[in-house]
Amino acid sequence: EPAAPTEEAPPLAMEVPVWPDASARLAQEAFMRGVEAELEQMRDEIDALRSEVAAMREDMRKEVGQFRSTQYIAPMYGDAMQLAQAGHDAARIAERCGIARAEAELVVALVRNQQES
Repeated sequence: EPAAPTEEAPPLAMEVPVWPDASARLAQEAFMRGVEAELEQMRDEIDALRSEVAAMREDMRKEVGQFRSTQYIAPMYGDAMQLAQAGHDAARIAERCGIARAEAELVVALVRNQQES
């Protein structure tokens, strides 16, 4: 008896399962990674801004302190105070402001004391 013709099985095809929400899930994950990266960048920027504000606050505190100290000084010593704050020595201050060198030395000492505190 002749052999019965055998039907060959179709080759096994690897079908990728299609999940309707898989691409949506991947898109959502990619979106969330982007949001997290942006959030991290914003946190870094906020930290930098906080540091800048703290430095500005300290600078302002020093300037207010210097202003307060100069407002109680007689007007004739105002220029001397500004020169001392700019770093000029007592001899230069005395010469430019027309005050005694001893007075200029006191002004320089006062400014130095304020800058150290």
